Amino acid sequence: GLNAAFPSVAHLLPMLSLENSYNEQDLIDWDKRCREASGAESIHYCVEPKFDGAGISLLYESNMLQRGATRGDGVMGDDITMNTLQIRSIPIHAALHTCGIQQMELRGEVLLTKKAFQTYNHRLLAEGLAPLANPRNAASGSLRLKDPNEVSKRNLDSFLYHISYIQFRDGQDTPPGFRTHYDTLQTLHTLGFKTSYPYTRLVQGIEEVIASCRAFEATRDDLPYEIDGAVIKVNSFELQEQIGQTSHHPRWAMAFKFKARQATSTLLQIDYQVGRTGSITPVAKIQPVAVGGVTISS
Repeated sequence: GLNAAFPSVAHLLPMLSLENSYNEQDLIDWDKRCREASGAESIHYCVEPKFDGAGISLLYESNMLQRGATRGDGVMGDDITMNTLQIRSIPIHAALHTCGIQQMELRGEVLLTKKAFQTYNHRLLAEGLAPLANPRNAASGSLRLKDPNEVSKRNLDSFLYHISYIQFRDGQDTPPGFRTHYDTLQTLHTLGFKTSYPYTRLVQGIEEVIASCRAFEATRDDLPYEIDGAVIKVNSFELQEQIGQTSHHPRWAMAFKFKARQATSTLLQIDYQVGRTGSITPVAKIQPVAVGGVTISS
């Protein structure tokens, strides 16, 4: 079951939210603000999938994973280190010393593949429990389980997409692999972290950004994970610094949300399922319909 007793821990830097955009004009206006704030004529942007999961913050020190925490309120999160260790795609140790890194805090998303989600829902149904509505709820519920073995059974996956804090060895300048967002993703990927690097596109100018967002939306069903949008970030850390942030969100990043998916079907009948505790759940049986790479029949 859920555990209210996870100790609270402070993130090294607050986890900010992203500003949302829903159409191309929002992106064009945002690009204009970024160019005005930075004085750049044209900006290189990274466009990456917006994975629909549960936010996580990881602290590495002396090559080892020291702590995993949920996003919480952005300033404080729950210490879920034991559960984090059950996620196979999160390295327990990495050769960070080769880049001169002493301490590093990473941000990422924990999620279930569409396949793992279906497997998990079949298991719930077999146990007479109500299935979960979406992979995101399954992921965030899993992180808060008391029993790490149960977490392990759920086959959680993760993608890391941001270094929020990094400290190099005394006196060391920032190495070349850590001067832009894209280079950072690639460096982390090389060090054995599972990052959004393979899916990220580095483009110049807002027209290319819009084309990339459209391409992600058109191919979202081909991905093994649920994505609900794209995230666009100014690539250069120097420009990010110039553009700045509010107390709530970075001004150099923007989420582009896809349109919600809809499908129409016919109600065939209503069944009543009796759970183990005797609770009764009505289940609407519908004509099978495909929505977002999943066929829904109830």
